[in-house]
Amino acid sequence: MFSYDPIHRVVVCHLCRSCVVPGLRSQERHLRAKPHRLTGDTLKTTAQLLNSYDLRTVEELREHKPGARAECRPIEHLASYDGFYCQQPECDFSTRHRLRIREHMSAVHEIKAKEHEKSPLWKECKLQTYFTAKGCIDYFVVVD
Repeated sequence: MFSYDPIHRVVVCHLCRSCVVPGLRSQERHLRAKPHRLTGDTLKTTAQLLNSYDLRTVEELREHKPGARAECRPIEHLASYDGFYCQQPECDFSTRHRLRIREHMSAVHEIKAKEHEKSPLWKECKLQTYFTAKGCIDYFVVVD
């Protein structure tokens, strides 16, 4: 049902295919919600187990997020998505949406997206994110 990844210091929920947000209250909220619906002693014991791991905070995960060129291995049981990453130097932007990568090139690098036809500006890839809740999505590139 859950597994701990010591490299990233996260707990992955196999059913949700997402990481459980650190902190006892967040973990209890996750366990009470669908599809788990845990209550009573089962809820308490499971939450205590999850809270016993050495987990990074959401802020630490953002700070230590693998860069696009880091060749990070996929985290087992965490959902993977097709996406794109920016190939400009010093840029780790990634997204699941072709339109967003095109907008990124223009807005951030002041390069017209049609220049991609002449020389690759972005690359297709596999992405993962620790959390899937709105406002917490922060993709990173993974390589098999």
